[in-house]
Amino acid sequence: NQMNTSNANSNDVLGKAGHRGIVGKVKDFDGSSDPKVINGFLASLHLKFAIRSITDDRSKVMIFGSHLVDGAQMWFSSVVNEGYDNVGYDELVDLFKKRFLPVRYAKDARSKLKELKQRKAVGAYIQEFTELASLVDPPYNNSVILLDQFIEGLKPAVKVHVENQDPHTIEDAFELAQKTDKTVWKYNVTSVVAQPVKSKDPDAMDLDELRAVQGG
Repeated sequence: NQMNTSNANSNDVLGKAGHRGIVGKVKDFDGSSDPKVINGFLASLHLKFAIRSITDDRSKVMIFGSHLVDGAQMWFSSVVNEGYDNVGYDELVDLFKKRFLPVRYAKDARSKLKELKQRKAVGAYIQEFTELASLVDPPYNNSVILLDQFIEGLKPAVKVHVENQDPHTIEDAFELAQKTDKTVWKYNVTSVVAQPVKSKDPDAMDLDELRAVQGG
C-alpha cells in the first residue's frame, strides 16, 4: 500500500492538472538535431501544458525532463543538477535550443522560405511553407512578412486571385489559396476536355487546304 501511494504521488506531480490519457501526448525526444523535430517537440509540450492548465515552472521542467531519453536525458540531468527549481522553464528551453539546434538553422530556413515556390497542389506548398516558417527567428517570423512571402510563392493563376482578395492573415491566405487552386485545376481540366478534336479522316480537308489545291 505504501508503494502504491508513493507511485500515485509521483504520477500526480507529472499530471498535475489531473487529466491523463492520450490528450496532450508528447513524443519522447532522443537528441535529434533536426529543427523540425525539435520545434515539434517544444510545440507539443506547449500544447500539453495548455490542455492540462500547467503554469508553474517546476512542473513544466519535470514534464519536459520526463519526455527526454538517451543523450538528451543525460544533458537534462546535468542542467537541473537534481534540483527542478534550479532552472526556469524559459531558460531551460533556451539552453535546450542552444544545445541541440544547428547553428545556422534559422538562416537556412529563411533562405529556403524566400526561394520556396508552389510546384504541385497548394496543400503540399502550405505544409512545406508552414514547416519552414516555424524555424524562422525574429524579426523574420513577423506575420505580415510571412503572409507576403506565402502569396509570392503561389502559382501565378492562384497568386493573382489571392492578392485580389487581400487576405489579412496567413490563415485566410491558406484558405483562399486552397479554394482557388481547386478552381484553377478544374478549369484547366475542363478546358482540355472541351477542346475540339481534329478529325483524323485522311479524306477530310479544311477550307484553306481545299482552296490551296484548287489554286485559290
